[in-house]
Amino acid sequence: MSLFLQRLETPDFIAHDIEVIRAIRKGRVVLCEADTFHVERIIVEYEEEEAAMAFIRNLELGWAAILIEEDVSINAAPVKLQKKYFALMASGDGALIEKLLTELWEHYGVDPERGDERETSGVRRIAIMHNDGVSSYGFRGMKRQLRRWMAAHGFPVGTGVINDF
Repeated sequence: MSLFLQRLETPDFIAHDIEVIRAIRKGRVVLCEADTFHVERIIVEYEEEEAAMAFIRNLELGWAAILIEEDVSINAAPVKLQKKYFALMASGDGALIEKLLTELWEHYGVDPERGDERETSGVRRIAIMHNDGVSSYGFRGMKRQLRRWMAAHGFPVGTGVINDF
């Protein structure tokens, strides 16, 4: 049976039409071994076990996709600017708020007034082993934990550059 990941898009990595040789699900975690030169393995942990089961079904049907949008919320800004933002919002100083909003957008790609939540496809954490190293989501500032998580789920740990988004 052929398994197929139609679309894999994160802020750090984009790939389409990935043939998956094998997919193993253990609870909320799915490990995929791919048959492409640019993607070797994908390990994804979903928020809910039902989402992991649906991902396996969609792999079998050929329309599986993982989409993780870039975080443009205030949480993606440096802590110092987050505090400044909340203080200015409490003060109600429109001119300073507008100036800070411009700085947040132009320097950090942050738009705290964007009302919608970013798309994560129900993914809690993901690691993608590819020809340039490893890209991950859900491990910002936790490289040691990422390496342990990867090792616990069958990833070779010495896989080079690790990028977290």
